[in-house]
Amino acid sequence: MATATSSPVGEEVAEMEPLQPAARRYLVTIVLLALATALVALSHVSALKSERIVLAVALAGAAMLAQLFPLHIAAKTKLYLDTAVLVAAVILFEPGVALLLMGAGTALAHVARREPWDQTLFNTAQVVLLAAAGSALLTAASWRGNQSTLDHPQWMLFVVAISVLMMLSSDLIVATMAALQLDEPLPQSWWQAVVPTDRAEWLTHLAQVGLGILVAGVSDAHIWMVALLLLPAASVHQALSHHIRLHRHAEARLVHQAYHDSLTALPNRARLLDRLEQALARAGRLGQPVAVLFLDLDRFKLVNDRLGHAAGDRLLIAIADRLKRCVRPGDTVARLGGDEFTILLDGLTNASEAERLTAAIAAALEAPFAVDDQEVAVTASIGLVVAEPHRAIAPADLLHDADLAMYRAKARGKARYVLFEPAIGARARERADLIADLRRALDQGELHLAFQPVVNLRSGHIVELEALARWKHSTRGPISPAVFISLAEEAGLIRPLGSWAVRAACEQARVWQDTLSAPPIVAVNLSPRQFQQPGLVDDVAGAVRATNLAPHLVALEITESAMLGGADETVATLRQLKGLGVTLSIDDFGTGYSNLAHLQRLPLDQMKIDRQFVSGLETDAGDAAIVTAIVGLARTLGLAVVAEGVETAEQAAQLRDIGCELAQGFYFGGPQSAAEMTALLEKVAFAVGPRQQRAS
Repeated sequence: MATATSSPVGEEVAEMEPLQPAARRYLVTIVLLALATALVALSHVSALKSERIVLAVALAGAAMLAQLFPLHIAAKTKLYLDTAVLVAAVILFEPGVALLLMGAGTALAHVARREPWDQTLFNTAQVVLLAAAGSALLTAASWRGNQSTLDHPQWMLFVVAISVLMMLSSDLIVATMAALQLDEPLPQSWWQAVVPTDRAEWLTHLAQVGLGILVAGVSDAHIWMVALLLLPAASVHQALSHHIRLHRHAEARLVHQAYHDSLTALPNRARLLDRLEQALARAGRLGQPVAVLFLDLDRFKLVNDRLGHAAGDRLLIAIADRLKRCVRPGDTVARLGGDEFTILLDGLTNASEAERLTAAIAAALEAPFAVDDQEVAVTASIGLVVAEPHRAIAPADLLHDADLAMYRAKARGKARYVLFEPAIGARARERADLIADLRRALDQGELHLAFQPVVNLRSGHIVELEALARWKHSTRGPISPAVFISLAEEAGLIRPLGSWAVRAACEQARVWQDTLSAPPIVAVNLSPRQFQQPGLVDDVAGAVRATNLAPHLVALEITESAMLGGADETVATLRQLKGLGVTLSIDDFGTGYSNLAHLQRLPLDQMKIDRQFVSGLETDAGDAAIVTAIVGLARTLGLAVVAEGVETAEQAAQLRDIGCELAQGFYFGGPQSAAEMTALLEKVAFAVGPRQQRAS
């Protein structure tokens, strides 16, 4: 309910329909009291001069306009200037005229707004009582309406005091109505009304009091100075409007930032999901399929490494621009972050159209981009998913399916697109379940080590054991190491898995150190990603120290491919490991592209020949030549040589004749448990067979 003091409680009361009995009785009391006051005051009204009549009419109009057009300070905050009009009316006119012009202005404002009758009566009666009371107090103090408060400072203070009393009275009247309507205790409501809680609101009231005094002080100089009531309002309104425009502009900018990528200005994930939800709803109504493309740039990291991140950002902007030119009006190109983009194809005729558009987009990306006066060629792996009409699927799930299809495209060799099919989702769910099971298996100690012997080809004795991680799933049975090691790398579990393997190998090696006169070396494989982990050296050092193992009895096998990248970093890591006293071996030698100069820098102890060369020893002269060359290279570098994949006695004998010292493979035995391997170590010496005569 709008009141002369702009009470927010009043607006709360206005929304309460119908009035409670107690509130209705209070309303009747207020209205009757206002009528009686008006009759008494009007009976003592003296004749007004014409200019005073015009002034009264102007103030009545100002009172109406002040309530009809409040200033909108914020979304739910309105500032009414009727307090200033009331103060001016009380100062300038005797009680009868003051209540008449304020009552008329208030009633006309409520009628113009088509307010309910009870609200109109209540507000009008309230204003009438306030105007009459304020004017009566000034009249009783011998105040004459034709004198100026600006010339009498003591009167100005008196007027301010009376104005404050009027505002308090207004709040009390409204608080009483609210308490009766809400059935709340009157003392509590009165206390809340009297004690100011909103300092800003009271400051606005006092500012309006000052405005009313100013208008009253200058109105006799020229009657049209009453326009001062409107000029400040217009100025304040303009200032507030400017503030609101700035606020809305800032809000719009924040909304844009919340729904768009800061680099490319493309829609982000949130906006994409919103548009995808709308597109799926339209698809259900119109019977048209919707497609989502998930693009991931291939080897984008190389661009950043070669040209720098600033150039990489400019390339992303250029890619975004090209993608926007490739799509149709109504389609959406979005950036999810990094080098990932998505495209929403809306209003398709069929799935074939989606594949055609996807192929065209992939082809468009093949043209080089100009970045910093250089041509940069990029390709993208694209996952495509088509949502048929009436298919119930959440936007996030559709985007996830496109993501899965994109990873399948990368697995198939990159620079292509793959159409999502349910089998892809099933495999992804299976991998996710296995990752969760692997995490639990690591926590609960469900993995174990198996050991495969490495035999000295001259003595036939086991001198080394390769420790191999094994996982027997509770429901799926044995899981291949190739599967769960890949899962560990994908899920970020490779460090805990590798740390466990090193620690378990050291613990078992310590047992053999304590029980055997010639304990074997226990070798542990390090995956390329594990070798790149920053905590690798600390993990190995901690395992050796915790088990009090002789460091040379643990060997670390690193694949040739893992040593290819970052030559300086590789050498530094290997030297730190060698500083612990452990044995270092390069695994699967011959399958990579080792730089021989780089190989000479590595602090290695051992070289393992990959099984693909050993398997062809007896039938392929080329494989025999490669093995002979590797053995000669190792001898030159001072490294021991282990041949992997030995499956026959003939292979073992031929390797011994070539000069290879050590060998492993199923001819000597497959992976076995620690207990089985202990028995083998204590009893067995393998016979390699007679030396074969070389052909002359």
